[in-house]
Amino acid sequence: MNHLIVINQEQPDEDGVRTAVETLQQGGIIIYPTETVYGLGVDCENEQAVKNLYRVKKRKETKPFSLIAADREMVRDYVDEVSGFGRKLMDRFWPGPLTIVFKASTNVNPLITGGTAAIGIRVPDNMFCCTLVQQLGRPITSTSANLSGEKECRKIEQIPGALKSATDVILDGGETRGIVPSTVISIANYPPEILREGAVSRNLIEDFLGITLS
Repeated sequence: MNHLIVINQEQPDEDGVRTAVETLQQGGIIIYPTETVYGLGVDCENEQAVKNLYRVKKRKETKPFSLIAADREMVRDYVDEVSGFGRKLMDRFWPGPLTIVFKASTNVNPLITGGTAAIGIRVPDNMFCCTLVQQLGRPITSTSANLSGEKECRKIEQIPGALKSATDVILDGGETRGIVPSTVISIANYPPEILREGAVSRNLIEDFLGITLS
C-alpha cells in the first residue's frame, strides 16, 4: 500500500522530504509535483527501480527517461560536455521548464537513455523537487505521472488509480502551476532541435539563440 503525504511545494517540510528520499534509496517509485505537471520519480542510478518504472508506465525500454537535477553542478556528472549552447540555455531558462538533451556521459546506464547515448536533464523551478534531489545526492527520473500516450496530470486526482497503486509514495502538493510539460531541446548534435514544444515556446528559444531550430 502506498503512502500519501500532503506537501507544500515551495516550503518543503523535513518529514516529507525524508520519507521521499528514503523511498528512493530503497528502490521505490514516487509521484511528485513539479512546476509543470506531476511526475514519476526513481533513483536514476538504481537499475531495478528504472526497470520497474518502465513496467509501471507501460513504456518501451527504447524510449528514454529524462532527469531532474538540483543544480548545474549535479548535471556535469551525467553529460559528456556542456557546449556554449548548453551554457546559454542553462543561464537563461534554468531553473525552469526546459529539458536539455546532452550527449550522455559513458557512466550513465543505457537503460536511462534508451540506448540513445543522449540524456535529457533539467533543473526545475520547484523548491520541493530541488530539495529532494539535493538530499538524495543524485538526479531522479522526470517522466509524467501517466500511462504512456495518455494526458499529463496537474492534480493527484487526475492520475490513474492503477498507476497510483503501483507507486510507493504519493506527494500531493495540490494543483501544479503549469499546464503543459517542459519543452525538450536536443543539443547533442548541431543544429539544436526541438523534440517537444511545451512550457517554453520555440519562438522564445529561437529569438534567444538567434538561430532557426529544426
